[in-house]
Amino acid sequence: LFIAALVGFLLENRKNKRLKSSLKERNKRNKKVHQVFGAVFQNIHAYILVVDKGLNVIRTNYYQKTNQKEDGETKRIGDMLCCHNAIVSGKCGTHDKCKECIVNNTVTRSFQMKQSFPEIRASLVISTAPDEFHELEAVVSGAYMELEDEERMVVTIHDITEIVTNKREVEKLANVVTFTSALSRVGFASINLITSEETVTPEYKINLNEKKHLAVKDIFD
Repeated sequence: LFIAALVGFLLENRKNKRLKSSLKERNKRNKKVHQVFGAVFQNIHAYILVVDKGLNVIRTNYYQKTNQKEDGETKRIGDMLCCHNAIVSGKCGTHDKCKECIVNNTVTRSFQMKQSFPEIRASLVISTAPDEFHELEAVVSGAYMELEDEERMVVTIHDITEIVTNKREVEKLANVVTFTSALSRVGFASINLITSEETVTPEYKINLNEKKHLAVKDIFD
């Protein structure tokens, strides 16, 4: 009986040692993961949100990047980004338009399939101050992983609003250049009906197969 008890004690002691060793190794890995996340959060030029299956934000660098004070409340993705629909309805996911949210839908589907998702384009209306909203153009991607035996999605949001805005301005400028270029080939003519002052370019007369001394009033007659 004594020998049986001794064997049982030794086996239990060995089991406890293995368990402690396993826990120590796990804590070591988790510490390293947190260190890596901390370094990435601090240095990457993007918003990073670690979310659970309920789309609740577990960890983020959003407060650091926006110089906002963390209030300690559990927030979903839309709450964190100050989405217009989330603010109006009181919580992300409760507005009628939330069912159409490409970000929430993509993250939810990726959790169901247990896989990451590539970059998607998203246009979000967010708040930057009370009663002030503007459009955020973003590229969003997600990496599915298991952290501390829990399913997580690391959502990365790149703000490309400035790039998109500049692109639109370039397109507008290109349209103006195209118009003025066409105008320079066609020519231009006008007359001030009050002062009778005339403006006409030689190209306009040439395109009309007219003589260069033709008066503008004769063109409009």
